Amino acid sequence: MDVPLLRTMTMKSTLKFGKHADFTVGQLIALGRWGYLRWAYYNCSMINFTKEVLLEIGVYEDDEISKPGKDPEKWELVEERKHHKMGVEKIVASRIMRKRRIAKMMCRSAIESRYFSKGSMQARNQGR
Repeated sequence: MDVPLLRTMTMKSTLKFGKHADFTVGQLIALGRWGYLRWAYYNCSMINFTKEVLLEIGVYEDDEISKPGKDPEKWELVEERKHHKMGVEKIVASRIMRKRRIAKMMCRSAIESRYFSKGSMQARNQGR
């Protein structure tokens, strides 16, 4: 007899699937991965979240679905509504800021790789 296992996730639960398998739900919320968690809620039939987590990721009572089950069309509607509320200007601005952060991080890592290269470390150790 096959029994469906519905997993109700809390803030401390680990996903154990997908690209963020090692992260807890709380860590993903802290990283700003609300969209991924909303996707998991609407597209994975055996994954459910507590009320606290649902409110945190932006799924309100009128957007909830019955579990076990999935509803990808509802996810598309919720995402469209979120982007419409946010506005096109803010979306573009957030993407630009993200690209700037990534560029700054890449520049910093390039500087560190030169500073801690084998040749520069040898020169510093020999007093040159």
